[in-house]
Amino acid sequence: PVAKNVAVVYYSNDSWSQAYIHYCIANRSWTNVPGVLMEATSEREGYSWKYVIDLDTEKSAQICFNNGNNQWDSRNSANYALSAGTYGVKNQSITKLAD
Repeated sequence: PVAKNVAVVYYSNDSWSQAYIHYCIANRSWTNVPGVLMEATSEREGYSWKYVIDLDTEKSAQICFNNGNNQWDSRNSANYALSAGTYGVKNQSITKLAD
């Protein structure tokens, strides 16, 4: 089972060999660029990487992704906003997945 206040993020980008997640919980500080290297995974079909964000006592996080070589997926600089739960992010859209 997934811990209560976490966002589980699955990500896919067919042209990248690795993915970093760069995020900010609530109005706290952002992770240092490029962010945190995501774990390679095959547990969800259609997604290549996984990362779990502990939201602590907060409700949401803003996230974006990059390949470690200055190529970004930040939803055209708008970022992605996620609350607790399990999500897939691909082709600039967020899909709520079963936990």
